[in-house]
Amino acid sequence: MEATRVIGRYEKDGLFFVDTSVLSSLKLVNGQRVELIISKYEEAESVMDRKRNRIRLQRESNKRKLRELCSLMKREKPFAKRVHQAKISAFQLYQNNADLLEGL
Repeated sequence: MEATRVIGRYEKDGLFFVDTSVLSSLKLVNGQRVELIISKYEEAESVMDRKRNRIRLQRESNKRKLRELCSLMKREKPFAKRVHQAKISAFQLYQNNADLLEGL
């Protein structure tokens, strides 16, 4: 019997089913083998969660730096060179955020 297509795993009538989109041509096997396969699936999810968290923290850091640069631009109006550099840095932070989103 071929495994039913589900997200993650579930138990029905004592049999374990796993997501066949994650593991190609998976057949129902004993519970121990399914547990091993599922743990690898959960590990992959954990890695993605850590990546998302790292990207979220980087975006928050970039937003904070952008706010600081905007504040600097308002205070340093007489110094055109500093303002120009702050604008360039702000644009680079904006681009970094866009690149991070594409990484997902």
